[in-house]
Amino acid sequence: LPMLVFGAAAIFFLACGILLLTLLVIVAFWDSNRLLAIGLCALFYFGAGTVLAVMALAVLVRWRRLRKRRQRSARLAATFPDTVDLLVVLIRSGLTPAHAVDLLSDRAPRPWREAFRAVRTRRTCGAGFVDALDALADTAEPHGQLLVEALSASERFGQPITPALDRL
Repeated sequence: LPMLVFGAAAIFFLACGILLLTLLVIVAFWDSNRLLAIGLCALFYFGAGTVLAVMALAVLVRWRRLRKRRQRSARLAATFPDTVDLLVVLIRSGLTPAHAVDLLSDRAPRPWREAFRAVRTRRTCGAGFVDALDALADTAEPHGQLLVEALSASERFGQPITPALDRL
C-alpha cells in the first residue's frame, strides 16, 4: 500500500507540474506567437499523458504482484501445518525424506505442490537431494526455508528428522 500511495502522489505532482509549465508557456508566448504556444501546450499534454499512463501502469503492475505474493504467502502459511503433518506421516511410515518429498509433489496441499514438484524436477535432472531442496526454499518462501533446514540437517548430519519436524 505505501508503494501505491507513493506512486499516486508522484503521478499527481507530475500532472500539477506539467499544468503549471503549460500555463507558463501560454503566458510567455501567447502575445508573440500563438501557434507556438498552442503547439507547446499540446506537446506537454500528450507527452505528459504518455508518461503518466506508463507510470500508472507500472504502479498497477507492482501493486498486483505484491498482492499476489501476499495471497500466495497466506495460502502457504495456512496449509503449512498440514504439509508438515503429511511429511511426518510419510517419513514415519518408512519412506526416506527424498521419497516423501517426491510423493508430496502430487499429494501435498495445492499451494505446496509446485514447490515439491520443483524439488522432484531437480532430483530427476541429477541434483542431490540437499541441492534440490533449494528449489523448495526459493518457491515457498519463507515457510519452505524451515522445511529445507530440517530436511538438510537430517540428510547431511544424520539428525533424526521427525523430532525436528514435530517442532515446526
